Amino acid sequence: MCPGPREGEGTPGRGEPPRRPLPPKGWREAARRATEPKAPAKEFGPRRKRPPRVVALLGKVFWTLGGLGLVPLIPGTVGTLAGVGLVYLATRCPETNLAILALACFFTLVGVPLASLAERVHGKDPQSFVWDEVAGYLVTMLGLPIQRHPWLCVVGGFFAFRIFDILKPWPIRSMERRPGGVSVVVDDVVAGLYANVLLHVILVILDPQKRMLPWS
Repeated sequence: MCPGPREGEGTPGRGEPPRRPLPPKGWREAARRATEPKAPAKEFGPRRKRPPRVVALLGKVFWTLGGLGLVPLIPGTVGTLAGVGLVYLATRCPETNLAILALACFFTLVGVPLASLAERVHGKDPQSFVWDEVAGYLVTMLGLPIQRHPWLCVVGGFFAFRIFDILKPWPIRSMERRPGGVSVVVDDVVAGLYANVLLHVILVILDPQKRMLPWS
């Protein structure tokens, strides 16, 4: 008979625990990758520090228009209604179109840095920021004969602007994806331009002699 294997030559000796198989190569690197924390998802655009709390609270009062942007579910619609109120006040001025133009420029220019501040506090394009809806609706009302046809211009402009703001035709959606406060405001301004052109076309169709337009 052939003698069995000696101790230490392939089989563990009596009383010794069985030997564990050697781990595959690269196991240390695999273990390190599995245990180290994952890097956070890359944010869109440069990450900036949050502003001081006092600045954030004061800015929130402005960009929500005193809390209108905090209305749940429909903050954009409420912001557009605030624009309707501003247009009503503008109709009390002798030069309505000039007053609306001044308001549109103010909400657009001031809205850009204010939108950047809102993004630093709440992230990309926060719903509570409603200055963009106000600016877009004011752009919709530019050059329309509001005094002579208030219901057609004001109510039609409201629905036209909201439709373009929701559907976001080209290039509105591509503008919205860009970082910074400019994209937050400009996409609504472009939606307002679309709505403004649509209303002017409707007015021309209803009155081919253009008696409904302010420059006729």
